Amino acid sequence: MIINDRISKMKDNYNEDHAYFYSCREMFRWLYQKGILKEISFLFSEKKNSIYFAFDTDDLLPYRDQMESAKVRDCSIACSRIFGDEGYQTDPSFYSGAVSLTWTMLDYRDIGGCVTRSWGLLDEKTLTNESLGIITAIQKMHGTKAAVEAIWDLYDDGKLSYEISIDEGYAEKQCEDLWDAACAWHQDGLGVDYNFCKDSGKDQSAIYLMRYNKDTEDMDIDTETFEPYEIDFSNEEWTAELVTKMYLFLLQHVYNLSCKEDTLC
Repeated sequence: MIINDRISKMKDNYNEDHAYFYSCREMFRWLYQKGILKEISFLFSEKKNSIYFAFDTDDLLPYRDQMESAKVRDCSIACSRIFGDEGYQTDPSFYSGAVSLTWTMLDYRDIGGCVTRSWGLLDEKTLTNESLGIITAIQKMHGTKAAVEAIWDLYDDGKLSYEISIDEGYAEKQCEDLWDAACAWHQDGLGVDYNFCKDSGKDQSAIYLMRYNKDTEDMDIDTETFEPYEIDFSNEEWTAELVTKMYLFLLQHVYNLSCKEDTLC
């Protein structure tokens, strides 16, 4: 689930009773107009009158003096809200496109982790337990901006792409060793290759990591880095589940995460 920060490019009707809220909106509008927000943020959506963004508060610290002296109404209130009332102590700040990754009793199911809607929520994704663990690990290791970008990659094919070459006809195969049964790629040069393998009916299929080789201008398969995965062809969503599994395995290596469960959760 993503809690998006959004600001309107149009000026708000300022409400003194909620200066903590409107001053921050004015500050982020100022940061956008100065080009600072674009420089430090992952802008995952920009529309005619609004922008949606995520950033890490650390990246705003070099601009703190400018923000505190900016000609923005109640700029001191905005800065105390963004950087913390008693000095810089929050990361991400309340206004940072923060990713909220939790479970709720209302929406919890054994098959997935969910979060409920809040006043700050403008978009949401329902994450499986596995996805939740990986995105949480990315956030802890690389920050909010990276976590939001990873979710966008995962669910909106941002920097990820895939190709599936097998179909339900392989469900009855008893002996098969097919490489490139399915592949996925990330724009940074990593990829995965799904090897569909059956030996006398026993499934030995796995997802293998691939790396781009500049010398051959092709992808090399790392046969030492893999994760076993058996397709359940009886599931109507088997293709979507395969793609998600490949994407998650790929993101773990794009962000150099440990594959140990206790690290990801």
